[in-house]
Amino acid sequence: MYLSALVRDPSLPAILVKTLGAPDVLGDCIYDCPALFALAISSRFGGWKLPADLDSKLDTVQDLKREIARISRINLKVGSIDDVVQGPALEEHRKEIEGKTEEQLIQLAGPATSSEETRIFAADRLGTLVSESKNRFELYLLVMNDFEDASSEYRSAVYESIYRAELAKAQGR
Repeated sequence: MYLSALVRDPSLPAILVKTLGAPDVLGDCIYDCPALFALAISSRFGGWKLPADLDSKLDTVQDLKREIARISRINLKVGSIDDVVQGPALEEHRKEIEGKTEEQLIQLAGPATSSEETRIFAADRLGTLVSESKNRFELYLLVMNDFEDASSEYRSAVYESIYRAELAKAQGR
C-alpha cells in the first residue's frame, strides 16, 4: 500500500477502495492504517477523487474523508516537538533529538535504533520539522519499517512527515 502511495499509479486507488469494507481492513484501521494513508495521498496529491458510491456507513470511509480533509489543512511551518508530545518520557529523550537535522532524525527513527521510544520521538519531531521533499523516499522507508506500538503513534508520526514532504513536493520544494 505504501508503494501505491509513492508511485501513484492511477489504477491502484480503485483496487484499494474495494478493501475498505473488508473485515481485516476494518479491524486493522482502528488507528492509522496503510489503506487509508495510500488513498489519502492519492486523493490529495495524485488527483484521485473519492467515488460517489462509497458506503458512508463504514468507519473506514468516514475516517478516509476526515483524513483527506485534515491533510488539506497541513502547512509547512516548522513546529516544535512540544506541539505534538509532552511529558516525562519526552524529557528523558529530548537531548537525543534536540538540534538534530532531518537526516539525523530519519536515522534515529529507523530500524537501526534499538529504542522504540527514541524511534517514536524522532518520528514525532520529523512530523513537525519536514518542510522539503528531499527525504521523501527515506520517510516512506521508515513507514515500511514500522513496528507495533500501543496506538500506532510511530506510524501516525511518520505519516505526518510524509504528508508534509508530499506537500513540499507539490509546492516545488
